[in-house]
Amino acid sequence: MKHLKLPLILTYWLLLLLPLFSIFIYSDNLVNGRYTMKYFFFIFSSSVAIISTLMYSFRREIKLSLSTIDLLLISLYLYLFIRMLLTPDIHIYNTRFITHTVLLFLFFAWKINFGNEQFKNLFFFSLLVIASGQALYGLLQLYHIIPLPSTIGQFQVTGNFGNPSPYASFLGPLVPFALGIYLYSSEIGPVQTFLKHGALITVLLLLLILPATHSRSSWIAALLPSLILLNAKYSFGDKLKGTFHKSWQKVVMIIFLIVILTIGSVTLYQFKKDSAYGRLIQWKLSYQLLTEKPLFGHGYDMFDKVYNDIQANYFRKGLGSTEEEKIASYTVNAHNDYIELGVEVGGIALFILVFLLMSIWRRKNIGYHDFVIKTAIIAFLIEGLFTFPFKILTHLILFTSLLSFFSEHTDRKYKIVLSKLIKIPILILFLFLMVKEKGSYAAHKTWYQANIYSYNQMYASAIPIYEKSFPVLKRNSAFLLNYGGSLALDKKYIEAIPILNEALKTSNDPNIHLSLGNCYLALEDFQKAEYHYQQAEFIEPHKYYPKYLLVKLYNECNSFEKLYKKSDEILNMKIKVNSVAVDQIKQEVMTLKNGFREPKETTNEN
Repeated sequence: MKHLKLPLILTYWLLLLLPLFSIFIYSDNLVNGRYTMKYFFFIFSSSVAIISTLMYSFRREIKLSLSTIDLLLISLYLYLFIRMLLTPDIHIYNTRFITHTVLLFLFFAWKINFGNEQFKNLFFFSLLVIASGQALYGLLQLYHIIPLPSTIGQFQVTGNFGNPSPYASFLGPLVPFALGIYLYSSEIGPVQTFLKHGALITVLLLLLILPATHSRSSWIAALLPSLILLNAKYSFGDKLKGTFHKSWQKVVMIIFLIVILTIGSVTLYQFKKDSAYGRLIQWKLSYQLLTEKPLFGHGYDMFDKVYNDIQANYFRKGLGSTEEEKIASYTVNAHNDYIELGVEVGGIALFILVFLLMSIWRRKNIGYHDFVIKTAIIAFLIEGLFTFPFKILTHLILFTSLLSFFSEHTDRKYKIVLSKLIKIPILILFLFLMVKEKGSYAAHKTWYQANIYSYNQMYASAIPIYEKSFPVLKRNSAFLLNYGGSLALDKKYIEAIPILNEALKTSNDPNIHLSLGNCYLALEDFQKAEYHYQQAEFIEPHKYYPKYLLVKLYNECNSFEKLYKKSDEILNMKIKVNSVAVDQIKQEVMTLKNGFREPKETTNEN
């Protein structure tokens, strides 16, 4: 692309880096708009970037040099594709697979340009802008200069997300990145000087905002790679070795470090004890799923479905402790990306991933850039042990860009050439994708309008609008829940049941079970109603509402013994969060229970 004039190549580079800025995008006119709008922006900006790459070099061949990292990444993608095709109820055109596909093409589009020093500097500058921009945005939220949306809850800071956890896990790896740029960048030339000072400002902003997120995994991910960078720069380890010569001094030092690590680990555990204990429950049950199908897993993108099934069965059989019942809840992610990958697609994917990580670790650094990027990648990998960065779009985009940069500087073993015959199908693919997602975006806007009517109990107005979006969103479990739930609330139970059962194929959201239970209860199919109420109850055993609905069911079908037992269970539950709703439930349950006692007492007196 050397033949392009500077303004044109700069425009192209900016388009190529535009997907990184997806984190700043959100909408209040879409369902879950702080995430869905990021997805649509990513699809359209990435498509434009990839089409631009093809058009700029259309008359010439694009030469790609593939490294071991590239080949392993392609292998992982192909395996996931095959595993998806073999997973029942997962359509080939789904959001997760489309995201992976676009990221793979974007990975190579970036890689083609990372050989240019100017593009590298623009990339580093972009990441510093994104990091400092998000940190500053969070600080403005923290000090109430920018108000948090009322729908977000009681969080102090969320950035452009609806929760501090993904916000913190995005910023965590950017701490070692910015610190590395500051520590190792020279001040030779205005560009390097600018990057160095910009990196220092970014580090300071990140250190100010990260503590407010209360995210332990992001703290660990920021700290450990930063220590690696600092040790490499100032040789703390060698200085310590030089200080302690005698054996007893080394033993004392080791014991001291163990004590410090132990105290630190216990402190982090106790800091948010319930959250940590919840992860232990998730990992224990996920391990059971891993042992059931260790090689190929339970299915692509099926963690939600299979995990909540096993959790419900666990509590249904009475295997869970009282403490586990208080903590367990509806689980969408394993809070460990490696365990979740194994549960979904098995040990083969984990095997490929291990080789990919080994290739990254063993790669010798060529210059400080590689070392800095490697530490940022390590930060992501650390976060993957405790949370789910590789299930969040913005994190995946950032990680892919870092991996692409690192790949460009590895040994190149294989070369391929992209001719016009290959470029044309790719061009058509992304033009098709843009058209397809434009329709999806319109359907999401319509869905949001339908939800407004439904929220205001105007179901007769909402249902026709849901019907308009149904052809496009018929495989979206959240949409199907809203649609089917509105039908159920409008007393169209027979129409609601197939919609809700379709949602249940890929999701185990307790609300789906509750809506189905209500439908079957209205149709007097008490056995199915009981099953779905119980499924919701055992997925979230600490919730009152499913148990309350079971009491009403037993009252309806005159199951006195079950009613007394479930009523006592509700009345003896320790309140986790005081609320008017819980008080009302307990009062009504007491009324129903006493209502059955009176006839018995009257009969005895007669």
